[in-house]
Amino acid sequence: MEAKRRKAGGCLGKVVLAIIILNALLGAAGSHLIHYFTNGDFQYVIEDLMDELGVDDADEIIGSDTSSEEYYRELSEQEVSAYPDGCNGYGHFDVTDEDMGALIEAWTRTEYGRDISGDDSSSEDNYIYTYDGETTSYLQKTTYYNVDGEYNDYVIIYSDSATGKIHSVTASMEDTERIKSFLKMVVQKLDSKADWSGKELERQCDNFLKQMDSGDGSVDIDNMVINGSKYSDGEIWLSIDCTDF
Repeated sequence: MEAKRRKAGGCLGKVVLAIIILNALLGAAGSHLIHYFTNGDFQYVIEDLMDELGVDDADEIIGSDTSSEEYYRELSEQEVSAYPDGCNGYGHFDVTDEDMGALIEAWTRTEYGRDISGDDSSSEDNYIYTYDGETTSYLQKTTYYNVDGEYNDYVIIYSDSATGKIHSVTASMEDTERIKSFLKMVVQKLDSKADWSGKELERQCDNFLKQMDSGDGSVDIDNMVINGSKYSDGEIWLSIDCTDF
């Protein structure tokens, strides 16, 4: 492989040297040749040649165009603190993971008779992604709650690592009435400015769960979208995502 790489580099070097000599001898005509051999089309020709020779990365020989560079980099804990307003890659609810966590703990005591205070586990995934000169930040903390003690029913909060504001909430439960109770509670918390005094929320939740009788469901409620699936064993999974960026 290394011999092929040296051979390819040597051939290309001879071509470039020949063009420089032609430029000196032919003046304007030589300039036209240099233009041909240095534009983007010629790069594609060389890349095809490298593929035929078994060279993995033609950029090592002919260089690369970085004007549309794609770039990914993980962020340290210190770098995350430099985003006081949070990331711009996810939508954010005005509710924090701390407030939602307290609500889930209280709901679990009522529904399951279990105290899960301090029994959650969390991890973070923080990075920036740059493409074509534009950078998007993704700061996300994942907090998992084992609500039934058997790891069958669970809740996950996805929130901003810098601000704690929630990106989305997911849950999986086997009892339809229980997950309906959870859904109503979370929706009212995430969209506290809405008037839920009537039957609208009940109607929306019933409509969503009815859709899942055929497998999948989806409903938009104000600043959120709710997606879900019902599996053959009766398990119901749902995700509540913020649509406000």
